[in-house]
Amino acid sequence: MSSIKEIKSLLKSLGMKTFINYYFDFEKKNIKEILKKFDLTENWTIKSKNTKARVGISLFEKDLNELALVYIIYKVSLGRITKEAREKAIKIYNKIENDRKLIADKIEKSLGDLSKDLDEELYWYLRDLEDERRNITG
Repeated sequence: MSSIKEIKSLLKSLGMKTFINYYFDFEKKNIKEILKKFDLTENWTIKSKNTKARVGISLFEKDLNELALVYIIYKVSLGRITKEAREKAIKIYNKIENDRKLIADKIEKSLGDLSKDLDEELYWYLRDLEDERRNITG
C-alpha cells in the first residue's frame, strides 16, 4: 500500500481531528496513558478508544506522522476538517520543523567546536614532532 493510501486509511479509522488533538500523546506511544486521557475527554466506546489509540500510535511507529500532517494541511479540504484543526496541524508541523532546525544548529555548532579542538590538538602534535626532529638532527 502506498504511504498516502495507508495514511488515508489510518486517518479514516482514527479521525483527523483526533490525530491532531492527541498528536503529542500518540508520539509518546504509551497506550495506557492515551486511554486514560480518552477516558477523561471522550465519550467513545472502549473498543473505539482502543482502536483509535492503536491507530494513532501506529502512525508514529510507521514513521507516517509528519506525512499525515502534510496531507491534512495541504490535501484535505476545509469541508472535511475545520479551519481551527488545520491551523493546529500547521502549528504542530512548524514546531517539528523548528525543533529539527534547533537540533541541526546544535550539531553544527558541536562539529565546529570539535573541529577547532582537533585543529588545536593537531597544531600542538605537529609542533612537538618538529621539536623532536630538531633535537634528533641537532
